[in-house]
Amino acid sequence: MAASGASGVSCATSVTGFRSLAVYSYSILLGSVVGALAGLPGRNGFGLFIAGRLIIGLGLASFLMTSLVMVQEIPHPRSRSTIAHSWNSYWILGSVINSWVNFGCSYLTTSWQWRLPYILQIGPAVYLLIATHFMPDTPRFLLGKGREEEAFDFLVKYHGNGDRDDPLVNYEFAEIKRAIELEREAKAEKWVTILRQRSNLHRLGLAVLMTFCLSFSGGEQHAIAL
Repeated sequence: MAASGASGVSCATSVTGFRSLAVYSYSILLGSVVGALAGLPGRNGFGLFIAGRLIIGLGLASFLMTSLVMVQEIPHPRSRSTIAHSWNSYWILGSVINSWVNFGCSYLTTSWQWRLPYILQIGPAVYLLIATHFMPDTPRFLLGKGREEEAFDFLVKYHGNGDRDDPLVNYEFAEIKRAIELEREAKAEKWVTILRQRSNLHRLGLAVLMTFCLSFSGGEQHAIAL
């Protein structure tokens, strides 16, 4: 699940940019509906419940991989570290809210005890789905697609206060462009590189294991229900 989710979002990001965050929204919506249906009479409750968790878990990879990149590339360098540091704080805040919701629902005696947390996820998912359409593509993505003018305009607008001659804007533009050129020369973007060395396979296994353990540690949306 973790490997396929990570691979899928990598392909989506290369094609559509960081609006692939919407993948996470769709997975929550679909997974929540499937999971909530598990409580209906005449359904294979266990199978639907597990299927809902798997669908949500697949979308989680897209959120983790793309959101971390966005908070590093979009903000102005002056505030980048603060925004990046706050990312995990908001994740923890969401976990706290989630835990209290599950705790409150634990007092219910019907199937709504675990179906309600599923349904409450739909609101934030819809918000994220809408919000992603207002997010700009990062300059690195734009340069990678050959859209240099758009990338430069992004830096001018968000990092240079509209000044096209700002030293920071020109420095960042040249730095990103050079980094992409070096990556293409080294062909670092090819996945087959990971499979050629034993050490790379070991690192890939650790990355997959961490995502797998995160999803099945009992600390996510339905920990109490499980």
